[in-house]
Amino acid sequence: MLEELTGDLLLAPEPVIAHGCNCRGLFGAGVAGQVRARYPAAYRAYLAAYRQGTLRPGGYGLVPVGAGRFVANLYTQDRPGQHAELLAIERAIVKLSFDLRALGIHTIAIPRLGCGIGGLSWEKEVKPVLSEIAAQRGDLALRVYTRG
Repeated sequence: MLEELTGDLLLAPEPVIAHGCNCRGLFGAGVAGQVRARYPAAYRAYLAAYRQGTLRPGGYGLVPVGAGRFVANLYTQDRPGQHAELLAIERAIVKLSFDLRALGIHTIAIPRLGCGIGGLSWEKEVKPVLSEIAAQRGDLALRVYTRG
């Protein structure tokens, strides 16, 4: 199920907050910048992975940020700017959802991945793909937060 909500993603009650980021070591704009300010451990993990050369579009890093709470850095584009890749978003969400299933987690809070700075269209590109993923994985709830 894909559900659209109005509210602050970083205050979402879901156990996992996932957001998109690039693979070039820059993590300071848009939602990534907000995540960096609120959850510095997510940034430190991202930076360590960048320095190790392990960031690839379609991958992700899952970072514990509190009791039963995680931030997922989804590698949705190779470089910053309007370069979000729909396939990378799809692969990252699918991989994350299967790995979270093993932890008993079936709900993920996300922004409109790849839209805004990433340059993709929510209605025409990203929403249909994420809706299909959620429908195929009947136990997966993607809760999309936008500010009102």
